[in-house]
Amino acid sequence: MKKRVLILLFTIIILLTASISIINKKVKSPFKTQGNYSVKVENGDTFYKVLNRLSGENAIFNVKLIKVYLRGKEVDLTTKPGIYVVNKNTSLEEFISMLNKGNKDAEVQVTIPEGYSVEQIAQLLEEKKLVKKEEFTKKIKEHQLPQYIKVKGNTKYPLEGYLFPDTYQFKKDAGAEKIIDTMLKRMEKVLSEIETETRLKVKDVENQVIVASLIEKEARINGDRGKISSVIYNRLKKDMKLQIDATVLYALGKHKEIVTIKDTKTESPYNTYYIKGLPVGPICSPGRESLVAAVKPENTDYLFYLYKKDASKEHYFTNNYEDFKNAMKKYGY
Repeated sequence: MKKRVLILLFTIIILLTASISIINKKVKSPFKTQGNYSVKVENGDTFYKVLNRLSGENAIFNVKLIKVYLRGKEVDLTTKPGIYVVNKNTSLEEFISMLNKGNKDAEVQVTIPEGYSVEQIAQLLEEKKLVKKEEFTKKIKEHQLPQYIKVKGNTKYPLEGYLFPDTYQFKKDAGAEKIIDTMLKRMEKVLSEIETETRLKVKDVENQVIVASLIEKEARINGDRGKISSVIYNRLKKDMKLQIDATVLYALGKHKEIVTIKDTKTESPYNTYYIKGLPVGPICSPGRESLVAAVKPENTDYLFYLYKKDASKEHYFTNNYEDFKNAMKKYGY
């Protein structure tokens, strides 16, 4: 009799030990997914909310046992939003650590250079594998315009110039709309900051962004931006054509080292050799310094400028056409 009791107790102990071992294994390695599995953590998600979602997706073993297991332990269960990749070999501790640290692999850093056009931005975003170029340019045309941008049917891209050039962290699945919204909001924030810094109201956003885009394409150093801005405004006041080569290139849709006389005759609302006044829209995304220069130009009587083609990267400025022609000869134009 005693022998049978001992055998029964021994069997129960073995079964309990085996059960505890299995439970521990399922708790400590909770994922039952085949292959890699993406776990998306949103802003405000708690660790237990993430567990409940995974349970609903049938991606983990018994969620109640996991919660009981964690209840008796001092574990940091803070989470950071992102997309995390797990598999059946990912332990509970590893998963908790992932969510604590955040997943930088779920984000892509993109630096948009000052002076980039919509098409250049779209190309860069495609290279970063965030969105296809065609998809981005399509969404740019369809995106609802902010109130300060009036609809112009003959603009190439209504949002050209308003996607602020900066360094961004985008989620891999952000999509074109989210990227556009983020860049537009950054531009609005910068314009507001410029108003505070200069104590000048950005009264005519459209025209000032157009001017800033011209400055961005023309200036090589910050010291010239305010002067170039003054030339643009001075010529506009005198009803002179701006005759800026960068607008010809934008109208042509391609880069050329030398703009020919034939190029300057291109019939386009962007070509400032062909039209009087400002182009119909911005020709690139201007940076902060160019925007400041457009809002607060230097006080000069300059009407002409040209690049010196030397190490200084400066432009030569003058209010006299004969002086300008002499400077052209001097600097090899």
